[in-house]
Amino acid sequence: MKFTFHYEDARHDARQMEQSACCDTTADSSSQGNDNVEYDVLACVEGTPKDTCVHTTESLQPVGFFGSGSGYTGSDLVDIVFASPHIHYGGISLELIDPETNATLCEVHSTPDNSGGVIYGTGSDAGDEEGYLVGLLPCSWSGASAPRFRRDHLLLTRAVYNATKAHTGVMALWLMSVSAVLAAGAAGPANDFVHV
Repeated sequence: MKFTFHYEDARHDARQMEQSACCDTTADSSSQGNDNVEYDVLACVEGTPKDTCVHTTESLQPVGFFGSGSGYTGSDLVDIVFASPHIHYGGISLELIDPETNATLCEVHSTPDNSGGVIYGTGSDAGDEEGYLVGLLPCSWSGASAPRFRRDHLLLTRAVYNATKAHTGVMALWLMSVSAVLAAGAAGPANDFVHV
C-alpha cells in the first residue's frame, strides 16, 4: 500500500475543523458519534427478484457535538466542511440528507461505469482489482458554499446494500468534519477554512 500526503501551511485566517457528531446508520438521534458501527446484511429470501433484493438502513443524528462538557449548545452553528462516505463491498449507495428540506447534501452510488462515486474494480491492476470496492468519492465545501446548521440539527443517512448474498461486518457512515461558526466580533475569521 502506498500513500502520498500533500499539505499546506495553515493561513492566519483559517478556521479550525472538528469531527462531526454524525452519521452512522447503526446510531439513533439520541447519540452523538458512532454507535455499533458494524452490522450484518442478511440475504434475501430465495426467489426475490434481483432488482428488489436490497438491504436499507437509515439513521438520524445531530450534525455537531453539543452539551456534556463539549463547550457548545445545540443552537450553536457549524458549517459542514467535508463528508467522506464509508461503505463496504456490496454497497450500492450512501446518502446524506437534510430531512427538513429533503435536500441531498452528499450522495454516492454504484454505476456500471463507476461514475457515481462508488467505484468497483474491473481489472487486475493495483487499485482496480475486479471483485473489490476500490474507491469512494467524498464531498467538500468552501467557506462560502458550506451547508450551515445548528449543532442539534438532525441529518439523515441512508445506506443501501446488495442483499443477493449475505455480508457480515459491513458499515454505513459518513466521516465528516465541521467548523464552528464564530459569533460576530469573536476572535478569528468566520468565512473561510483550511482547504481540504
